[in-house]
Amino acid sequence: MFHSLHVDERVIELCFDKPSLKDIKLRFQARIQPWSKNSLHWLCLVITERVSGQQVGLTGFCMQDEVAEVGYMLLPEFHGKGYATESLQYLIDWARHTHGIEQFSATVTQGNLGSERVLEKAGFTLAKIIPDAYVIKGISHTDHIYQRSIQTPSAVNTILFDWGDTLMVDLPDQQGKMCDWPEVFTVEGAIEALQELSKRYQIYVATNAEDSTESDIHKAFHRAGLATFISGYFCKANLGIGKGSAEFFCKIAQELGESTESMLMVGDTLDKDINPAIEAGLKVVWLNPQHTLVEGDQDIPQIDTLYELPDAVKKLQ
Repeated sequence: MFHSLHVDERVIELCFDKPSLKDIKLRFQARIQPWSKNSLHWLCLVITERVSGQQVGLTGFCMQDEVAEVGYMLLPEFHGKGYATESLQYLIDWARHTHGIEQFSATVTQGNLGSERVLEKAGFTLAKIIPDAYVIKGISHTDHIYQRSIQTPSAVNTILFDWGDTLMVDLPDQQGKMCDWPEVFTVEGAIEALQELSKRYQIYVATNAEDSTESDIHKAFHRAGLATFISGYFCKANLGIGKGSAEFFCKIAQELGESTESMLMVGDTLDKDINPAIEAGLKVVWLNPQHTLVEGDQDIPQIDTLYELPDAVKKLQ
């Protein structure tokens, strides 16, 4: 794939002259070396289609003076499918949370409108235009320099809630979709907490339910009298990925156009709700009425009931 990307005119026509096989081999060897934040060479990652496992292209960045210059190349058959934008956003989130990188840049040749749209969707803005910056096939081209700076928000804007046993009771003897159950029940303190928090924050439900659509979930919340406080619902059906990984929460942040640092997750399970949210960079509150003890959880904010949640959120501001 590395070779194909470097010789396909549809990929490189606004990037660089077609390199020799020797140059391609040298570039490849440089990009497979061990990488750290202090490395001078590019970090090179393969973009893979989640469902098929097919390799889509390459993405990565190179550090210079604490700024990560990003770059990406996709095979032509995957252009226009949103893969470049999605993979770039995940790359930036990973760089931010794993390496503390907050400054990003990208250089695009004037006329490469597809790449410029990708950068704009990923939060980059045009910072500089450099005429006659680069020569391709003997013709001088103007470079557009894009930049993105991530400022860690000091306040929570959005609160995500788990569904079962966090806002509504998950009855173990019931089967099928909760919206079709004979009766539905709210967790104690749910109405009061949502009434208070919805005055200041956007409230969303982030659930691992696999047999319910967004519409099904809304119906269940409507029956319980909670829907009026909820701005939307995220589940496997509309995200294409189940809860239990940092990717799930990064996907929600991308859908909302927010940074993960400005979001808070409230849930009752460590492995599905709390730990993946922490990994993604969200603030968290663990609803732990059983006072479950888990090694290493001392620094996780915990509450016994939802009545305590508004005060717990204030402490995180």
